[in-house]
Formats: sequence, structure tokens, C-alpha cells
Amino acid sequence: MGISVTEGITNVAVLNGVLWFGNGPNYGGPGLITINNDTTGSPAFVNPDAGNYHIGAGSAAIDHGVNAGVATDLDGITRPQGSLPDLGAYEAPYYTLTVATSGTGIGGVTSSPPGINCPSGPCANNYVTGTVVTLSASPSITSTFTRLERRRVFGHGTCVVTMSANTNVTANFAAITRTLSVALAGSGAGSVTSAPGTINCPTGLCANDYVTARSSHSLLRRPSLRPSRAGAAAGCSGTGTWRRHHDGQHQRHGQLCSSHPHAVRRPGWHGRRQRDQCAGNHQLPHGSVRQ
Repeated sequence: MGISVTEGITNVAVLNGVLWFGNGPNYGGPGLITINNDTTGSPAFVNPDAGNYHIGAGSAAIDHGVNAGVATDLDGITRPQGSLPDLGAYEAPYYTLTVATSGTGIGGVTSSPPGINCPSGPCANNYVTGTVVTLSASPSITSTFTRLERRRVFGHGTCVVTMSANTNVTANFAAITRTLSVALAGSGAGSVTSAPGTINCPTGLCANDYVTARSSHSLLRRPSLRPSRAGAAAGCSGTGTWRRHHDGQHQRHGQLCSSHPHAVRRPGWHGRRQRDQCAGNHQLPHGSVRQ
């Protein structure tokens, strides 16, 4: 039994802020007992056999004390570190874990136990000393994860941190890119530009790396002033404005029209496309092909 109060007029016990652990019955006896703010659980002392009664992570004493106006513990650590003072002579210190993201890609980092959800939520959280925090990195569909970096210690996908000091961790993400190359062909003259405006062929760049995405990049053919018949650019067909996606696949918007008088077939297309005629019920402007 933890505490026993015998019967008698003066045998009255008032207990404030008690941690019960391993007592069997916590209290009893015929006397009067008044208990306020008690809790049950392990104190998780660091090493009680050696006289070290500092409390560690998971201690039931953390944030279960009462504010008695004591500003520091026996080690001079400010009280409280958490929402309330800890029970006992020692306050468990809190340390800050801060996460940042870097690189050309996009991704996020979450923690277990919870508290960090970066960059969409908190990128820093306070954990009591001794807490084991697992950080997990998740890249977006346009990126790959490269590494988690903490004091020159690298992890791949996860990083385990045991909190004993303020700690910074950086997650690196790399963008997935694809190269779009443009070449001019035919007996005529002209140029090709892109939106976003990076390609300006042949006077400027004729190739550029783009981050893979479900959005598309448009190429605009500009013929010279003299009459000419425009050829097909790599990955495109027809004349006018071409659109190519950089998610590893060619996605087509609407239906396809051809300005050529003959019918052609291409893999993945059903049926035929003919002059001024679409494969479906919608028509695009004459000479305009989107891919």
C-alpha cells in the first residue's frame, strides 16, 4: 500500500500532485484522505539505482505538477518546460526539432510522434529529452527524394532522431526533368518558340530541360515571309501550335485535325484523320494541331 492513514480526529491527509506507481492499493486506512491532482504511471527515472532521479521521455510525471511558484528545478532548469511543471525535483528539458526542405524538387516531411508536417504545416516542434522522433520524407509526383541530412548523417526516406539537443534536419528533393528538343526541316525558313519562353530555334536555344508535370508546354511555329510548307517537329505533327506534355506521356487535348490532304494513322489514335476533319465531333482551327 502506498499511503495508510489511521483513524483519529487529527489523522487527516491532504495530498497534492501525487504520482502512483507499483503500490498495489495506492492508499487506505480508516483516516480521512483528500487527494488533488494525482496521476498513475511510471516516473521513468534515468537511473534510480545510481541515484539519478532525472525523468526521461515517456515519464508520467511530465506536465503533471502544480505551479507552486518554483521557477527552477534542482539543476536550474526553468519551470515549466511544457504546459505545467513536472512532478518531482527535476524538470525534463524540451528541445526543438526543426525541419527544412531544399533542392530543385518538391516534397514534404512528417514526424512520428506527430508535430511536424513540413512545409504544409509546422516545420518545428518541441520534444522532451530522450524522445525518439522518426522523420519520413515524401516527394511529389514531379520530384524524387535524395536524402535527409543531419550533422552530416544522411538517411534515405527516414531519419531517426533521439532528442538530446536542439536539432536541425534538411530534406533534399530533386525535380524530375525531361529534355524537349526542336529541329527544323524542309526547304522553307522559319523559327520555333516555346511557352514558357525558353526555346527560340534556330536563333537561340533549340532544346531545354523542363520539370515533368501534368501541365504542358506549347511550341509556336513562325513561318518566314516567303511561302513555305512547314514540316513536323519532333514529337509533334501538323502546323500551327503544338503542345507536348512532360509527364513521360503524350496527352492530347480535344480532337486532332490535319491540314494535309491525305489520311494518316498514328499509334494510339483510333480511326483516321483527314483534311479539315477531326476524329471526333469537335474541330480545331485549320492548320492547328495539339499534342
